[in-house]
Parts: sequence; structure tokens; C-alpha cells
Amino acid sequence: DSTRDLVYLVGQNGVFGAYNDSTNVTSDLRATDPGNWIDTNIIYSLTYDSKRNLIYMGIRSNTFAVYNASTNVTTDLSGTDAGNWIGDANFFGTFVLITRLVYDPDRDLIYLGFDLSGSGILPDKLGVYNASTNVTSNLTGTIPVEWRGTDKYFLSLAYDSRRGLIYLGGNSGIFGYYNASIQTG
Repeated sequence: DSTRDLVYLVGQNGVFGAYNDSTNVTSDLRATDPGNWIDTNIIYSLTYDSKRNLIYMGIRSNTFAVYNASTNVTTDLSGTDAGNWIGDANFFGTFVLITRLVYDPDRDLIYLGFDLSGSGILPDKLGVYNASTNVTSNLTGTIPVEWRGTDKYFLSLAYDSRRGLIYLGGNSGIFGYYNASIQTG
């Protein structure tokens, strides 16, 4: 967050904080969620929305959230997926990990990469959150079938602003892209 000169920190057991490079002080931000759900989870990924000064978080247990530095409040966005497609994998001891996030500032979209940890039977997912409409859409059907297997998962997402592409990198030799310029959701 170059506006506030902050570096955001996350980890296990709800670790969420901000380091201020100017003052050399780290602040604990775990109490910014009204329901105290950050404190009981693991935050796996962050991405920064530079237009609105928002921090989006990918969290264990089907949780997708946003931290607003201006109001110092974290909001759960998990209910923004119509049909509960994010949470529909929470069975057979499986839990959804939102392990990858990337921000597309040109379209004001957040792309989400999922790891369905512990399932052994479920493929990973790809989604997109539209901040303007407050809706998270499932893009998993756009991923080639051969990329969606029990031992296949995404290791990285990267945004290419010049081409409007989201690059997907994964294990088992997976490398490709999603064409964000055709996104309609």
C-alpha cells in the first residue's frame, strides 16, 4: 500500500497485520473483522486494489474477504457467489483454500485460484470477483478438462495488463492463460 507506506502481513492462526516502513512499526489488524473469524483461520493470499485502497484476502474455510484501510474494517465476501459454488466442495473432510489472488485494475476484477485441499476427488477452481457488482463468478468451466484432475492444482496466477490475460501456472506441467478481455461477468 504505497499510499499509506504499508506492507500487509498474513499467516496461520489468523495472523493479519501491517508493517509501516516509515515508522518501523507493525500493527495487529486481526480485530478488524466484526465476527472474529480472521483469528480462527489461515490467510493464504492477498492482492491490493490500488484504486480503492482495499486488500482482498483468500482464506481457508471457503472465506473470501476485503480489508478497507480507510475504515479499518474487514468484510466477509463469501456470500457473493451465487449458488454457493465456492463453498459447495466442503464435504468429505474437504475444505476450500483460496490460495491465489490477482487484481486486474483495468476491469476492476479480482481473480481467485482455489485449492480443494484434502479432497482427492475434486478439481481446483478458478473464479472472478467483480467489485462493481459485488458478485463472484465461477470460471472453472473455462479451464481445459485435462488441467482439472485430482492431482492438479494452481500454484500461481499473474495478470498481464498489456494483453488482458490471466496466466495460470500449476503442477504437472500446467501453464496457460485465461483471456480476461472476453470476461462478461
